[in-house]
Amino acid sequence: MFQTNDPDFEEEVKHNLREIRHRQIPPDCPQIPPVTLTELKTQISSLKIRKAPGPYQITNKILKHLPESPLNQILTLIIASVSLREFPTSWKTAFIILIPKPTKNKTFPQNWRPISLLSTLSKVTERLFLERLNDLLSQNQTISRD
Repeated sequence: MFQTNDPDFEEEVKHNLREIRHRQIPPDCPQIPPVTLTELKTQISSLKIRKAPGPYQITNKILKHLPESPLNQILTLIIASVSLREFPTSWKTAFIILIPKPTKNKTFPQNWRPISLLSTLSKVTERLFLERLNDLLSQNQTISRD
């Protein structure tokens, strides 16, 4: 089922990843504006209630009912993540479940599909980053908003 790894290809990938990891952001790179509490609340309010939670079992419903104090703490984490250019490791964890393909024989592995359940906070943060990146790329006419 799985092919043996090509050592040359594997080494090339490792080399490229090391290069990217140690690459410095150019000084003329525009600053990403900090996320506001209003934006965080808007993003959380747009979450669908009936979605499965990630590995930490923090549901969208829980996030929607948080008082302002924990939201400020989440906001601090997100702002720190942007300024440090470091996504929290715990938010990169996914819980993987297998779902059978409809009308297929469940005894064969190829008739199952994996679903990754990510941290809800990870999804919220990613959406906030995406908005900022799209704005920057649009302002610099790197891509069109359409």
